[in-house]
Amino acid sequence: VALRRLHSFLRGYRPLLGRAARRKTQQAVRELASATNEGRDAEVQVAWLEAQRGELARPEKAGLNAILRQRRLAAREGYRPARAISGEAWEQFASGLRGRLQQVPEAGMSLGEALGPLLRKQAGDLMTRVTDIRGGDDVADLHSVRIRAKRLRYLLEPLRKECPEARRAVKI
Repeated sequence: VALRRLHSFLRGYRPLLGRAARRKTQQAVRELASATNEGRDAEVQVAWLEAQRGELARPEKAGLNAILRQRRLAAREGYRPARAISGEAWEQFASGLRGRLQQVPEAGMSLGEALGPLLRKQAGDLMTRVTDIRGGDDVADLHSVRIRAKRLRYLLEPLRKECPEARRAVKI
């Protein structure tokens, strides 16, 4: 989740971050996040299955436990590609990104002036996707709306402390 948020942050704030959010950096973060997909999917499945436990009769719980063991193993195995990236390689990448982020020049405008166009663009994109939804079974468009809403939330999250409206919007 943190890698996906970092990717969205770099993409969303790219106009402000310049070189620190170059496409090569975004691609590296996206590839690392992709390496966690199978493990993350299995983790989500485990959480959903655990939430169903209270609805099951005793005999069904034995089957649930067997499925949970398998999904937990799948989660551990699914993260193997991401763990294969050496600590040294990750630290080198992270150190380089930190260095570039510390060198981001002043925008010459307020944060509100800088973020306004980004937030309007993302909110407009979200609203366009919402109007594309044709019904509850429109899975592709519903998923697209979910992703756009997350991107907007990721843009707002850094503003939570200073802006009550952002705090409320992120909570929703």
